[in-house]
Amino acid sequence: MMVMRTILVGSIKGGSGKTLVSVMLAKYISRQCESVGLLDADLDSPNLGNILGVTTDSLEGTYITERHRFKPVVIDKIQLVSMAQYIDADKGIRIGSGDRTQVIHDMAEMTEWEPKLDTLIIDLPAGSGEIYNAVARKFRNTLVGAVIVAQPNNEYDCLRMIDLCIDGEIPIIGVIENMRGVLCPHCGKTFEVFETMEGIENICKRKGVRYFGKIPLMPNMLDKVRVFELPDDVIKILGGIYETIGTMQVGVKFTKRVKEK
Repeated sequence: MMVMRTILVGSIKGGSGKTLVSVMLAKYISRQCESVGLLDADLDSPNLGNILGVTTDSLEGTYITERHRFKPVVIDKIQLVSMAQYIDADKGIRIGSGDRTQVIHDMAEMTEWEPKLDTLIIDLPAGSGEIYNAVARKFRNTLVGAVIVAQPNNEYDCLRMIDLCIDGEIPIIGVIENMRGVLCPHCGKTFEVFETMEGIENICKRKGVRYFGKIPLMPNMLDKVRVFELPDDVIKILGGIYETIGTMQVGVKFTKRVKEK
């Protein structure tokens, strides 16, 4: 596989904004003069193209090269591979649980990344640890670790995700607290909207995991992400993730075997 290092982005809870975080991280890394690929591992509901501003119709029929390999769609210097390229927008897809990991691996392995990718970011679907553990082991030779996306009102889900990675021997790059408050476009202040208990940052301290910071909701957020016009605090968070990735080992030696169903 023509990939130097692999980053997983995940959350147990759906709707945490991990896909948006995946796109923001990819855009930041691409602006550091690195080649970046995005793999949409949500096989049932692939929406990375929508976040990047690419319609499903424009994705269809773009995936086969003369060498019978998959061809990524390039958006803002980011190479995207998504199941939306392989199926009609109005049709579903039926893939067994044991086959999903292999499909995700094949999507990366059989893609003509050009040039060789410095970083592959895999946007994983929400769910249990089965898919995370299996994907991590499939990409073990290039794996750096996982970025966990958490919501302030789902503290227990964040804790479960941290424990899932620890139990599965998946290195944790760190945690982003997403949707932490709403940024007012007039006064620039952030107003809290979710009630919290222990707090995501305190959970990270207790578990010994890096806490990169909080990203608030903001008006026209999707448009801002697409053109990469984000607040300085958000850019700082993305920079912290990038710097941390640079300090971590590429490749993971797993001691526990995970049986794929």
